[in-house]
Formats: sequence, structure tokens, C-alpha cells
Amino acid sequence: MEISNHSLPQITPEVLDKLTRDELLPLSVKLLKDLKELHDRINQNPNNSSRPSSSMPTWEKSNDLGNDKHETAGDEATDRESESERNSNQKDNETKTLPEENPTEPLLKQSAIDNNSPDRLALRKQGKQAGAPGYGRTWSPAITEATVHCFVENCIVCNHPLEAANQRCYTKYHQVDIQLGGMLTPGLAVIVTPYSLYDNHCACCSHDNRYDPKSNVLMEDGVWEKTRLSQWRWIGSHLAAFIVHLKMEFRLPIRKIKDLLNYFGISLSTGVISQCYEEAGLAVAPLEKEMVDALLEEALIHADETIWLEKSKTLWLWIFSAMTVVYFCVGKRTKEQLQHILQTSFSGWLMTDGYGAYRHYAKRLRCWAHLLRKAKGLSESTDAIAIEYGCLALDALTLCMNAIYDWRKEPHPREKTDALKNILFSALNEFKRVCEKYSGSTIFHGKTKTLAKEFLNDWEVIFRILEYPYLPLTNNEAERGLRPWVLLRKICFGSKSAKGTKTFTLLASIMGTCKKRSVNSMQFLADTILTARKGLPINMIPNSL
Repeated sequence: MEISNHSLPQITPEVLDKLTRDELLPLSVKLLKDLKELHDRINQNPNNSSRPSSSMPTWEKSNDLGNDKHETAGDEATDRESESERNSNQKDNETKTLPEENPTEPLLKQSAIDNNSPDRLALRKQGKQAGAPGYGRTWSPAITEATVHCFVENCIVCNHPLEAANQRCYTKYHQVDIQLGGMLTPGLAVIVTPYSLYDNHCACCSHDNRYDPKSNVLMEDGVWEKTRLSQWRWIGSHLAAFIVHLKMEFRLPIRKIKDLLNYFGISLSTGVISQCYEEAGLAVAPLEKEMVDALLEEALIHADETIWLEKSKTLWLWIFSAMTVVYFCVGKRTKEQLQHILQTSFSGWLMTDGYGAYRHYAKRLRCWAHLLRKAKGLSESTDAIAIEYGCLALDALTLCMNAIYDWRKEPHPREKTDALKNILFSALNEFKRVCEKYSGSTIFHGKTKTLAKEFLNDWEVIFRILEYPYLPLTNNEAERGLRPWVLLRKICFGSKSAKGTKTFTLLASIMGTCKKRSVNSMQFLADTILTARKGLPINMIPNSL
């Protein structure tokens, strides 16, 4: 157990003198760990952490480019001029004010009359004003469970067992949770559990041990700096997971979630609901690396991207879908973003569309659904040349698809084969000459020329499926995985901050991976939140396939 702010002042030199060597060693390890963490926090600056540049002291900031001596001298001259003007204005104001009157009295009187005036706002201090009514929770649900007593069993200093007679309760509060029914017992039950937290005085070393709920804050990542995970909170883990599913799966805004919970007799504020959503993202954050590692071990990944809005920035939502894992991330639509995820350890197949950022990857497959749609669009065009080329492209793709489907009807080993490529050799060469013809002329239809060039640029990638006919023909796996979140984006218009974006991608990855592995995502999320609140290691989603 960590040393809290309540325990640290009690550890004095007199207390340390009473401890033996075996008792001092574990305490020294705890103190050394805290000391190193404090030194790391003190040494944080905008160059080595996510702290803003405004947090640096003025004397440590480097001068901006272009602030040479001449500009500094000019600024000093301007300051002297402005100071002389202020002095002259002050003298003029003193001559205009009557000696027996206070010059600030008219301002205060006028501000007292008009509370919304700029002068009144300038005199007011920030924050809640004295005498203003406060706001608090008015809902007092009925208790349904027995009280849970929480206390420290062994002394944090000497590690000796504590006596129950020395316990003293220092705080109490209730936790609201839900229990969902099943097929035999449908419905939803609200569970209210009171908690009592205790102090315990150690008779051996006179240390006052307090049960402090475990709180985790991810300080290494700037987006989680103000998000806390507490073991005991107003909201239970199952209710928090239910709120997350209402927002993600059912795409309900926070105010709609609040109204829906009111129907079940649960009165929560929008702030608490939003906090549950962010806390769930923080709880599953340790699983992100494990999901990426599992993704890189897959034999085939479907990748795609779509627009995602983050406040005023236009970013892209990436999906990487495999057999047992789905991973989402938000970033720029660049080759560097793709390399950051796949790194150099991924050696499997990558199914994509025709976006140029994927072309550097060697073992790539092209989605034929995109090509078929483009060819069909040309065949239904009003331009004669476009119709001719569109029909030729459709015929070539259909011929290859029929050959692949016929091959799949018979049992074949999953290895490279040149049988289909040899059968279709003449037809493919004829279609390639057609593409070269339509891509080189300037008088042809613009979209016709573009599609012909697209076939030639990715010729080996497009028809690589003939060598590996057991691989998929389309990227529908990634398209279907993006569709629910595209609908969510149209409703909520993306996220409002980097924390909201990170929370969304983590929860979407967890829920998608649970679906791939036939795991109840709501139950898994509830168990993960409860485990994270206790400060225990988070387990990866089990693979039931």
C-alpha cells in the first residue's frame, strides 16, 4: 500500500528510531519510490512532458527570435513614454477631482446600481461569490445492501497486524449500481451499497493507519491529467459500463442518457455521466498496447480511414480489423500514421483501398469492391468512351471473380498457386493493353483515364488475389467496422477534446475486440473498471475462439 498524505506527517525521526532493520527496509523502499517520482515531477518542463509552455517561469523562457538589442531599447523607450503619459493623466485627473471627494466613490455607486456593468465585473473576484446559493445532490436513494467496512489490516510502517478495537470510522458514503436481468429474470434492479472507511491506530509504532481508496492518475499522458479512478465512487462499475454502452452502442447524447436513467429511478447529473465515460477510457487504457501487439501478430489486417472531427481540427479515424482484434486510432491521414501503428514487426497481409499512403507496404491487397463501383459508374455514364472502358473493366473483373469462386468450391491447401493466373493470362494481358490505351491519350474521359491509371499503378496488387485465391476480395470488414462510428460522428460531430478522442478510440477498440472474441463487452468493461479502481493489473480480453 502506498504512503498517503495522511500517513506521511506521522513518520517522524522518533518513530523511525523505534523500528528494527527488517521493519525499516520495506518503509525505505516505499519512501525511495515516492522520492524518485517527486523528482521526476519537479524536473518536468515543456520540453520533456506535456506541460504547456506557459507553465515555465519567465526568467527561464528563451527570448523570441528577432528580439535583439535594438528592439529591446525601443520597447524600453516606449515604456518610458507610456509611463510619462500615465503620470500626466494622473495629474490631470487629480486636478479635476474635488479635494473633499473620493475619486472612486462615483464608480462604486454606479457599479452598485448596475450589477452587470464592466466596472462591477472588474471589481468582483473570480469564482463563487459570498452569499450565493450552493448546489448539491438532492437524491437520497433507499439502501438495499449491507454496509461494506473498509480498513487497513497491517500497519503501513511496521507491517504488524492491527487490532479491531482501535478502529475508528472517519467517513461514509453510498454507491449506486445496477443489476441487469437475464432471459429468466428480465428487468433492471438498482443496488445502493453504503461504505464505511476506518482509521486504525497501531499500538506498536503509534502510526495512525487510514484506509485511503486507491486513486490512479495517468500522468505520463497529457490527455488523462485530470481524470481520476477511485475505488469508491458514487457510481458502481456496472452502472458506469451501462452508461458507456448507451453512449457508444446506442449513440445517445449525455442529456438523453440522463433522461433515460430517470425512468429507472436513477438521478444523475450530466457531469457525473460524462465523468463515467472518461473514467471507463482511463480504465481500459493499459490494454491499448496489448491490443496493438495482438494486432501485429495477425495474418491479415483490414485497414481503412474516415474523417473525424476534434473540436476545430479535421482528423481521420483509422480502423485496423483482424480476426480476433479491432484497433481504432485518430490522427492525420499520412503514411507516417500508418507506419506508427504497423511499425516494422507486422509481416502479414494488409487489405486496403487505393489510397496512396498504403502503397509502400509490400504484402498489400486491393479491395475489388471499390474497383467494381468505379467501373460500374463508368459503364452507366453518358460518355461513349467511358461506357466502353467501364464495360471492359467489369468483364475482366467478373471473369477473374468467377474463376476465384470456382476454385474455392474445391478443397485446396492455403498456399501460393499460379493456376488461376496461368488460365487467365491472355485475358489479363488484353485488359492491360486496354488500360494502357485509355491511360495515355488526352482526348478520353477524365474519370476513364484516372481508373485506367489506377489499374496500371496497382496491377500486381490488384491481381495478386489470383495467386492467393483463399484471401478476401474486398475490404468490407473494415467498412462495416467504421459504419457505427460514422453514424455516431454525424450525431455528435466528433469529439470536443483530445481526451474525448482518446476515450472514444479506446472504448471502440475494446467493444469491437469483445465482439470479435464473442465476449460480453458490457460485463468485461464493468469488471475492468472495478479492477482498475482497486489498482490491480488489468487482464486482456479472453479469446474464446
